[in-house]
Amino acid sequence: MSYQKTEHIAAGCLKADIRSSSIYQAYLGTCLGVALYDTTLKVGGMIHILLPEPLGNAGAHIPEKYASTGIPMLINQFIGRGSSPQNIKAVIAGGALVGPVSHQDIGLDIGGRSADIARKILQRHNIEVIKSETGGFFICTLELNMRTGETAINPAWEDVCKSQQEITPPTLDDIKKTGRAPANKAYTAGLLHDIGKVILDQYISNRAPLLFRNLSIETESFLSAEKKLLGITHCEVGAFLAKKWQFSSALSQAIRHHHHPEKTEDNKNLVYIVYLADLLMEKFHTGHDLEKMQTQSISHVLAHLGLTLADIPEIIDATPLNVMNTNE
Repeated sequence: MSYQKTEHIAAGCLKADIRSSSIYQAYLGTCLGVALYDTTLKVGGMIHILLPEPLGNAGAHIPEKYASTGIPMLINQFIGRGSSPQNIKAVIAGGALVGPVSHQDIGLDIGGRSADIARKILQRHNIEVIKSETGGFFICTLELNMRTGETAINPAWEDVCKSQQEITPPTLDDIKKTGRAPANKAYTAGLLHDIGKVILDQYISNRAPLLFRNLSIETESFLSAEKKLLGITHCEVGAFLAKKWQFSSALSQAIRHHHHPEKTEDNKNLVYIVYLADLLMEKFHTGHDLEKMQTQSISHVLAHLGLTLADIPEIIDATPLNVMNTNE
């Protein structure tokens, strides 16, 4: 059997080709994946959709991010290669409610709205959907064999650590300026809030080899699993290190309380921002994340920051795509 290269389709991207030998793959949580294939001409393609539709004029810059504008682009690439819609078959996956699910997740339902738009567009173009696995509560991978048109939808943990990448970290210019916390402090807190994991990582392999396996199959939270298996959490270790290194009070509290922001005594804006960013990245980033953020704090955090549930799509839309694709 000849080797087949796996090409990752990152969030907010699409790709189509004719008579390719690659396997296209997308990691899908809240995001939606749509794979198209024409068996007659062996034209295949995939899109990794982040949001249902553009907010205002935002879609003009990266239309591939949205179901309403990206799917027509993908269909046009097929037509441009000579495909007829009646020969194109579609597979849809993703749109899950990732992590602990709150009523805010259900109300927002970004993945579900993207899936509805996708089906309407495909129906309008007379493209048959031969497989659709959307919703649910788990991250999955969608794969398209460009040689044969065969597709596969699998739990994401079956593919964990198969590939590595060089990560381009965001810069200060990538941070949306809200005025609720200094950008340099927010940037530093975002980088260092999980510093306790770096310390615990030195001991996990010897003391708790089944930690990550247990987390993937049990409902136990990451913090409780750490406490049970290691006797301490990464938040507590990070806070100890922050004190030893004489970090500022704001940074120390972000490290200690980013999982339970309501416990912070002051510097609430910074701690709440780190919690919200952590929660959104868990739900929208590309890849498999075993750490599940609790969602009970979300209503209080949004209210304190002067935000509502309706602001979440705008925040995601403003997030640079390289941030969303840290595990491709």
